[in-house]
Amino acid sequence: AIWGDLVTPGQVKIYKELLPYTTINAATLSAAIVKRMGSPEKCIYMWVPKDTRIFNDPRKKRDIEVSYAGSLKKDRLERINFLIDNGTPVYYRGGEREEHLTIAQYADIFKCSKITLSFARQYFPHYSHVIDARPFEAMNCGAMVMEEENFETAKLFIPFVDYVPYTSKKDLLEKVRYYLKHDKERETIARNGYEKVTNLYSAKRFWQLIIERVLY
Repeated sequence: AIWGDLVTPGQVKIYKELLPYTTINAATLSAAIVKRMGSPEKCIYMWVPKDTRIFNDPRKKRDIEVSYAGSLKKDRLERINFLIDNGTPVYYRGGEREEHLTIAQYADIFKCSKITLSFARQYFPHYSHVIDARPFEAMNCGAMVMEEENFETAKLFIPFVDYVPYTSKKDLLEKVRYYLKHDKERETIARNGYEKVTNLYSAKRFWQLIIERVLY
């Protein structure tokens, strides 16, 4: 079984009901949650595997300065509007409840972005630090990820090497302005993230590890 939201009570309930019948449970989103689940012989923490036929870097012209693709929750929209109000345009699209994008349209936003925003705290029913699919998708497409500071992303990626964390609206604005002015630094971080997801956190390696664990 593969679990993408073990921070939600509903998935935890189903996970526990299925535990006697599963050989391996691969859980993404939060290493801390996996640890609290217990059963380390059956439940392992993994990254989010992405199909590189869709999420890849064709070296398109990056004519989007800053983007955000995803749901427009209140705290996210506040930060986006803060950037816009302070002279930094943000191209934002998507959200399951707001606007449906095809998977190709969604990936294309990252392929055309210099910087893409990511948010790493979710409410289930309290705030948890998580790393969802967005950083893996954006890095596969060659965009530099600027993610809300949290302890989950830093377990897989190196801050200021593979991605850039931010701590507040003001900090976000300052870092966005800095990295838009320093192309080489931004491009180096984006390339480091790309190399890490395409090699260490690839879909091929994900399935190799899962299959080996199940068989042996």
